[in-house]
Amino acid sequence: MVLGAVPCCRGVGRRLDIADALGRVQTRAGAWRFIQVFAAGRATSITGVDGFTGEALDTAEVTLGVRLSAAVRAACRLFGRRTDLTGGIGRLWRPDELRYDQDTAACSSSAEVVTRSPR
Repeated sequence: MVLGAVPCCRGVGRRLDIADALGRVQTRAGAWRFIQVFAAGRATSITGVDGFTGEALDTAEVTLGVRLSAAVRAACRLFGRRTDLTGGIGRLWRPDELRYDQDTAACSSSAEVVTRSPR
């Protein structure tokens, strides 16, 4: 058994060696493909309903007054609703939960208290 391996393709008997697979990721597209393969082996395949719409992300950007990075948008579009994939260490906030503090240039969720420095 390979340490850190997860099933790669259900019913096929192959396993994904996570360290090896990550070591071969060289592009952003490769990283997103790794996430899809990892999800399919660990839980269930990522589907078209697992992410947020571009419209929801556009609305969040207007509300925040800043643009989300390309990587954050891509992650939210691909698997943003999948708490089984986004909640292991922390959580990926829904677009409507995001708040932006201009003083610190940091995003937070509406569930957190954000304090502002006096001007």
